[in-house]
Amino acid sequence: MRDQMVQCGRKISSEEMELICEMVELFPRLALKELAATICEHLGWYTAAGNLKEEACLKLLRKLEAQGLVQLPEQKMRKKRSSPRKIQLSSRTDAGPQITGSLKELVPVWLKAVEDRVEKGLWNEYVARYHRLGYKQPFGYRMRYFIGCSRGTLGCLLFSGPAKALGARDRWIGWSDEQRLQRLAWVINNSRFLLFLP
Repeated sequence: MRDQMVQCGRKISSEEMELICEMVELFPRLALKELAATICEHLGWYTAAGNLKEEACLKLLRKLEAQGLVQLPEQKMRKKRSSPRKIQLSSRTDAGPQITGSLKELVPVWLKAVEDRVEKGLWNEYVARYHRLGYKQPFGYRMRYFIGCSRGTLGCLLFSGPAKALGARDRWIGWSDEQRLQRLAWVINNSRFLLFLP
């Protein structure tokens, strides 16, 4: 076994690789996703948001299997994913009374995090209806916000995980491939910015 590997910016030592191989052997009946989660817990491998880095671990496991170092459990057939549901527009996102005036006249202005299923549905509907790019299910970690003031809702914001590689961004930052992999979790992307302008 080699001294170390690098996976998604993390150096995996030979001791950690031995632990991974041992765990794959010990838990042959675990589903692959559960196995990856268990390995992440043992290695303390988390995203910047504090979630288990399961996708990176799954890639590492597949690499190790391709090299003949582990035999992964067979994946059970999954039900085919249905295509994403089209968002039904309702009267709750109809244009309301116009909010006009300068920012100074509207203060205080605030951001409210979208926290439950009802708010998420409303946020998705606003973006599907009024954003020129419409609504698309965001990939990876994300956080939705409503922009509001005492006179009503002013707009919607979405922050999400960044693209894994983006030439112009990576050249501007000036990081190497290794630095990009190590620090990518600390970059956020403003995926949607919607203001309800009169």
